[in-house]
Amino acid sequence: MTVQRVIVLLVAGAMLAGCVSLLVGGPRDGRTSDQVAIDNRITSMVNERLMRDDVVRAHEVAVSTTRRVVTLRGTVYSDAARQRAVNLARDVPDVARVVSVELTVR
Repeated sequence: MTVQRVIVLLVAGAMLAGCVSLLVGGPRDGRTSDQVAIDNRITSMVNERLMRDDVVRAHEVAVSTTRRVVTLRGTVYSDAARQRAVNLARDVPDVARVVSVELTVR
C-alpha cells in the first residue's frame, strides 16, 4: 500500500468518525460538533505528517485528539523518533498540547 493511499484512508477514517458522532447525537464527552471537527482535522494532519516522516514509523504510532490535546501512543525505535513525533504533532496548527507518556522506545 502506498503512503498516499494510507494517508487518504486515515483522513477518510477521521472524517467518518466525526460524521458518526454527529449522526448519533454528538460526542459523549461534552465537545461541540465544531470541537470534534477541529480535533479530527488535527488528528488527520498529525497522522499525515507522521506517515511522511522518514524517522518516525507512523504505522506503530496511534494518534488521538480531544479538545486540541494530541495523545501519541505506541512504539518507536529510538529517542530521536519519539522526539520527532512529538515535534511533528506540536507543529500542527491549533494543537494546544502533546501528551506522549504512552509513546515508548523499543
